[in-house]
Amino acid sequence: MGTLTVALYGISGKVAFGREPRLLEMSVWEGAIPLLPWTVWIYSSVYFIYLASCALQRDEKQYRQFLSGYVFAYALSGIFFVLYPTTFPREQFPLSLEAPSFTEYFFLWFRTIDLPTNCLPSMHVGSCVMSTLPFYKRRPRVFILFSIWSIAIVATTLTTKQHYFVDLIAGAGFGAFTHLLFSRFIPSRYFTI
Repeated sequence: MGTLTVALYGISGKVAFGREPRLLEMSVWEGAIPLLPWTVWIYSSVYFIYLASCALQRDEKQYRQFLSGYVFAYALSGIFFVLYPTTFPREQFPLSLEAPSFTEYFFLWFRTIDLPTNCLPSMHVGSCVMSTLPFYKRRPRVFILFSIWSIAIVATTLTTKQHYFVDLIAGAGFGAFTHLLFSRFIPSRYFTI
Protein backbone atom coordinates (compact mmCIF):
# COMPACT_ATOMS: atom_id res chain seq x y z
CA MET A 1 0.00 0.00 0.00
CA GLY A 2 2.87 2.34 0.79
CA THR A 3 4.45 1.69 -2.59
CA LEU A 4 1.14 2.36 -4.32
CA THR A 5 0.63 5.68 -2.53
CA VAL A 6 4.20 6.82 -3.24
CA ALA A 7 3.75 5.86 -6.91
CA LEU A 8 0.45 7.77 -7.15
CA TYR A 9 2.03 10.81 -5.53
CA GLY A 10 5.17 10.72 -7.66
CA ILE A 11 3.42 10.17 -10.98
CA SER A 12 0.88 12.93 -10.35
CA GLY A 13 3.71 15.39 -9.72
CA LYS A 14 5.17 14.74 -13.17
CA VAL A 15 1.98 14.42 -15.23
CA ALA A 16 -0.05 17.57 -15.61
CA PHE A 17 -1.24 17.13 -19.20
CA GLY A 18 0.80 20.11 -20.37
CA ARG A 19 -0.46 22.42 -17.63
CA GLU A 20 2.18 24.66 -16.15
CA PRO A 21 2.21 24.48 -12.34
CA ARG A 22 0.96 27.74 -10.81
CA LEU A 23 2.68 29.78 -8.17
CA LEU A 24 0.26 30.82 -5.45
CA GLU A 25 0.39 34.17 -3.73
CA MET A 26 2.72 34.18 -0.74
CA SER A 27 1.04 34.98 2.56
CA VAL A 28 2.54 36.75 5.54
CA TRP A 29 3.28 33.31 7.03
CA GLU A 30 5.54 32.20 4.20
CA GLY A 31 7.56 35.43 4.40
CA ALA A 32 7.83 35.54 8.18
CA ILE A 33 8.95 31.95 8.76
CA PRO A 34 12.63 31.36 7.92
CA LEU A 35 14.10 28.37 6.10
CA LEU A 36 15.41 26.03 8.81
CA PRO A 37 17.26 23.18 7.07
CA TRP A 38 17.56 21.01 10.21
CA THR A 39 13.77 20.65 10.30
CA VAL A 40 13.92 18.42 7.20
CA TRP A 41 14.49 15.51 9.61
CA ILE A 42 11.11 16.15 11.24
CA TYR A 43 9.48 16.83 7.86
CA SER A 44 10.71 13.53 6.41
CA SER A 45 9.42 11.60 9.44
CA VAL A 46 5.97 11.67 7.81
CA TYR A 47 6.81 8.26 6.33
CA PHE A 48 7.40 6.90 9.81
CA ILE A 49 4.20 8.32 11.29
CA TYR A 50 2.31 6.41 8.60
CA LEU A 51 4.21 3.16 9.33
CA ALA A 52 3.79 3.63 13.10
CA SER A 53 0.06 4.17 12.64
CA CYS A 54 -0.13 0.94 10.62
CA ALA A 55 1.79 -0.97 13.28
CA LEU A 56 -0.34 0.34 16.16
CA GLN A 57 -3.76 -0.40 14.64
CA ARG A 58 -5.20 -3.20 16.80
CA ASP A 59 -8.55 -3.71 15.13
CA GLU A 60 -8.57 -5.39 11.69
CA LYS A 61 -11.61 -3.42 10.52
CA GLN A 62 -9.98 -0.13 11.53
CA TYR A 63 -6.73 -1.19 9.85
CA ARG A 64 -8.51 -1.97 6.57
CA GLN A 65 -10.38 1.34 6.72
CA PHE A 66 -7.12 3.18 7.37
CA LEU A 67 -5.29 1.57 4.43
CA SER A 68 -8.20 1.95 2.03
CA GLY A 69 -8.68 5.59 3.03
CA TYR A 70 -4.99 6.25 2.55
CA VAL A 71 -4.94 4.89 -1.00
CA PHE A 72 -8.18 6.73 -1.80
CA ALA A 73 -6.73 10.01 -0.49
CA TYR A 74 -3.58 9.70 -2.56
CA ALA A 75 -5.51 8.72 -5.69
CA LEU A 76 -7.93 11.64 -5.29
CA SER A 77 -5.18 14.14 -4.46
CA GLY A 78 -3.25 12.85 -7.49
CA ILE A 79 -6.19 13.76 -9.71
CA PHE A 80 -6.26 17.22 -8.14
CA PHE A 81 -2.49 17.63 -8.62
CA VAL A 82 -2.89 16.80 -12.32
CA LEU A 83 -5.92 19.04 -12.90
CA TYR A 84 -4.74 22.01 -10.80
CA PRO A 85 -0.94 21.79 -10.47
CA THR A 86 0.69 24.25 -8.10
CA THR A 87 4.32 24.72 -7.17
CA PHE A 88 6.35 26.40 -4.46
CA PRO A 89 9.18 28.83 -5.41
CA ARG A 90 12.05 27.00 -3.73
CA GLU A 91 14.57 29.08 -5.65
CA GLN A 92 13.69 31.96 -3.32
CA PHE A 93 14.95 29.83 -0.42
CA PRO A 94 18.26 28.29 -1.55
CA LEU A 95 20.33 25.97 0.57
CA SER A 96 23.97 26.74 1.25
CA LEU A 97 26.20 24.95 -1.22
CA GLU A 98 29.46 26.15 0.35
CA ALA A 99 30.64 23.38 2.66
CA PRO A 100 27.17 21.89 3.13
CA SER A 101 26.53 19.88 6.25
CA PHE A 102 25.17 16.32 6.24
CA THR A 103 21.72 17.76 6.90
CA GLU A 104 22.01 20.09 3.90
CA TYR A 105 23.16 17.20 1.70
CA PHE A 106 20.15 15.19 2.86
CA PHE A 107 17.87 18.18 2.27
CA LEU A 108 19.24 18.68 -1.27
CA TRP A 109 18.68 14.99 -2.01
CA PHE A 110 15.20 15.10 -0.46
CA ARG A 111 14.29 18.03 -2.70
CA THR A 112 15.10 15.87 -5.72
CA ILE A 113 12.53 13.23 -4.72
CA ASP A 114 9.91 15.51 -3.14
CA LEU A 115 9.23 17.87 -6.02
CA PRO A 116 7.93 21.42 -5.43
CA THR A 117 4.74 20.46 -7.25
CA ASN A 118 1.92 18.58 -5.52
CA CYS A 119 1.48 21.47 -3.12
CA LEU A 120 -2.28 21.82 -2.76
CA PRO A 121 -3.49 19.98 -0.70
CA SER A 122 -0.46 19.09 1.40
CA MET A 123 -0.41 15.33 1.65
CA HIS A 124 2.19 15.61 4.40
CA VAL A 125 -0.53 17.25 6.48
CA GLY A 126 -3.26 14.95 5.14
CA SER A 127 -1.13 11.91 6.01
CA CYS A 128 -0.55 13.19 9.55
CA VAL A 129 -4.27 13.72 10.10
CA MET A 130 -5.17 10.32 8.65
CA SER A 131 -2.46 8.62 10.74
CA THR A 132 -3.57 10.32 13.98
CA LEU A 133 -7.38 10.30 13.93
CA PRO A 134 -7.85 6.50 14.18
CA PHE A 135 -6.60 6.72 17.78
CA TYR A 136 -8.89 9.57 18.86
CA LYS A 137 -11.27 7.61 21.12
CA ARG A 138 -9.73 4.16 21.09
CA ARG A 139 -6.23 4.98 22.36
CA PRO A 140 -6.05 8.50 23.87
CA ARG A 141 -2.36 8.36 24.83
CA VAL A 142 -1.34 7.28 21.34
CA PHE A 143 -3.61 10.00 19.95
CA ILE A 144 -1.83 12.66 22.05
CA LEU A 145 1.62 11.39 21.03
CA PHE A 146 0.66 11.31 17.34
CA SER A 147 -0.94 14.76 17.62
CA ILE A 148 2.32 16.25 18.92
CA TRP A 149 4.30 14.46 16.21
CA SER A 150 1.84 15.63 13.55
CA ILE A 151 1.96 19.25 14.71
CA ALA A 152 5.75 19.15 14.45
CA ILE A 153 5.58 17.75 10.89
CA VAL A 154 2.94 20.30 9.89
CA ALA A 155 5.10 23.17 11.19
CA THR A 156 8.07 21.91 9.18
CA THR A 157 6.13 22.10 5.92
CA LEU A 158 6.66 25.85 6.33
CA THR A 159 10.20 25.81 7.77
CA THR A 160 11.44 23.58 4.93
CA LYS A 161 9.69 25.83 2.38
CA GLN A 162 7.79 22.94 0.85
CA HIS A 163 4.24 24.32 1.15
CA TYR A 164 2.12 27.41 1.30
CA PHE A 165 0.01 28.03 4.40
CA VAL A 166 -3.18 27.37 2.42
CA ASP A 167 -1.82 23.90 1.53
CA LEU A 168 -1.79 23.03 5.22
CA ILE A 169 -5.42 23.98 5.74
CA ALA A 170 -6.48 22.08 2.63
CA GLY A 171 -4.39 19.05 3.63
CA ALA A 172 -5.87 18.94 7.14
CA GLY A 173 -9.41 19.20 5.77
CA PHE A 174 -8.68 16.57 3.15
CA GLY A 175 -7.22 14.15 5.72
CA ALA A 176 -10.14 14.65 8.12
CA PHE A 177 -12.68 14.19 5.30
CA THR A 178 -11.02 10.96 4.15
CA HIS A 179 -10.85 9.57 7.68
CA LEU A 180 -14.51 10.41 8.32
CA LEU A 181 -15.61 8.95 4.99
CA PHE A 182 -13.85 5.64 5.52
CA SER A 183 -14.43 5.25 9.25
CA ARG A 184 -18.12 6.14 9.32
CA PHE A 185 -19.77 5.98 5.92
CA ILE A 186 -18.22 3.18 3.89
CA PRO A 187 -18.91 -0.31 5.29
CA SER A 188 -15.77 -2.26 6.09
CA ARG A 189 -16.91 -5.25 3.99
CA TYR A 190 -15.82 -3.27 0.93
CA PHE A 191 -12.20 -3.14 2.09
CA THR A 192 -9.67 -5.80 1.24
CA ILE A 193 -6.03 -6.11 2.19
